[in-house]
Amino acid sequence: MALSPENRYSRFVTWLKILLPLTALALLSTLFLFAKRSTTDNTLPYAEIQQLARDPQLTQPAFSGVSSRGDLLQLSAQTARPVADRPGVTLIDKVRLRIDSPDGSDVELTGGTGKIDATARIVTLAGGTTLAASSGYKVKTPGLRVDMDAGLLTATEGVTVSAPFGTLEAGGMTLRAGTQGAAGDGNAPRQQMVFNRGVRLIYQPK
Repeated sequence: MALSPENRYSRFVTWLKILLPLTALALLSTLFLFAKRSTTDNTLPYAEIQQLARDPQLTQPAFSGVSSRGDLLQLSAQTARPVADRPGVTLIDKVRLRIDSPDGSDVELTGGTGKIDATARIVTLAGGTTLAASSGYKVKTPGLRVDMDAGLLTATEGVTVSAPFGTLEAGGMTLRAGTQGAAGDGNAPRQQMVFNRGVRLIYQPK
C-alpha cells in the first residue's frame, strides 16, 4: 500500500527525531574516546597544588600609599606571603621601598627579606639592606625598621655609610625621611640622619 506524501513526511520527521540525538551522542563519545592528550602540560603538578594550598603567596606584588605625613610610599617585592596566625602581617622577599617626601627629598631601600605589619604600619627589612638617600648618603646595614606613618627609619644593627664628606661606621642610625613642608621651603630641614652607639668617621675632603 503506497503512502501518501503527508504520511511519508510524518514518518521521515519521526525517524529524524530518533536518529539525530543518537548521532549527537555517537559524535560526543568519539570525541571523548579518541581525543589526544595535549603535548603541552598546562596543569599544575599535584605537589605544587598542595604547596599553594599550604603556603599561598603573591608573585611580584606592588603596594603604594600615602603616609599621614604626606610621604608617598612605593613598595615592591618578588614574593609576598601572609602569615596565617598573624592577621595583617605579610612576609616579603627581595624588597624595594621608595619614600618620596613632600619637601622633595627621597629615600630608596632594598633588602633581601622583609615583613609588613599593616596594623602597626611598620616595614622591617633584613637579610642585608641598602639605603640610598637623595642627600647623598648611602648606607649598608643588616636590617632596617621603617615606621611608615612617622617617616622614621631605624637601623636594627650597625651601619657602614658612604657620605659626601667621607665614610663612617656606627652602631646605630635613625633617619627621618623628610618634612611636612612643601618642596622648596627653605625654612624646613630636609632629611635628618643621626648616627649613634659609637661613631668612627674617616673624613675625606674634596
